[in-house]
Amino acid sequence: MISGALRRCSDCACFVALGNPLTARLIGLCPLLAVSNTALKGAAITLLLALVVLCAASATALLRHTVSWRLQPIYHALVTSFITALVLALASIEYYELVATLSIYPALIASNCLLLSYVQEVAERSSLLVTMRRSARDCLAIMIFMIAFGALRELATYGRVFTDASMLASLPSLVPQVKTGPLPILGDASGALILLALVLACGNSLRRRLQGDEPISRPALRADAGERSATVGQQV
Repeated sequence: MISGALRRCSDCACFVALGNPLTARLIGLCPLLAVSNTALKGAAITLLLALVVLCAASATALLRHTVSWRLQPIYHALVTSFITALVLALASIEYYELVATLSIYPALIASNCLLLSYVQEVAERSSLLVTMRRSARDCLAIMIFMIAFGALRELATYGRVFTDASMLASLPSLVPQVKTGPLPILGDASGALILLALVLACGNSLRRRLQGDEPISRPALRADAGERSATVGQQV
């Protein structure tokens, strides 16, 4: 019973860390990695993404039978651009300092591949309920991953988390200028890719161990390659 619960927990963790749409569409969502150098920024950028995805996918699912297929590319671009601008404008009213620190990356939400894939592949083919359920599930997985990812980067850079919590009260950021953490390089954009590679490697290793898959050793690979070469030589 305990092993079954452990396996379910590991499957959930592997989905959040490895199987969520963020890692599946890494190249298109690199701005999320670049800007999420703190836990608060990671939560903010993914919350904006989630709101845009839910609103755009819902609008597309509701009107999928009323828009001609010839006009759908233009319609998708207009919907995503309008909703992104609206969400950013509303968020800036209350949390201007926080949104300003995200630079141009929130505006790029309108053209990222996760949003476009949901609008084109999910919302155009599914009902509103199915679209909302799937969008909420994947956005939640992305948010959990990015908050944990940003917290790790912040802890490695500054030695503590939530160093910019003052921005929630629309106050100037109090992030320390001196990076006193053990690995300050993780606060840079290149460090985000390094940390992501380590997270993916650890997640793959953990999943193989829990599933009972043994890694293939180099001698085994060489022996297999030798057998294949001998087989090909016999056939020739």
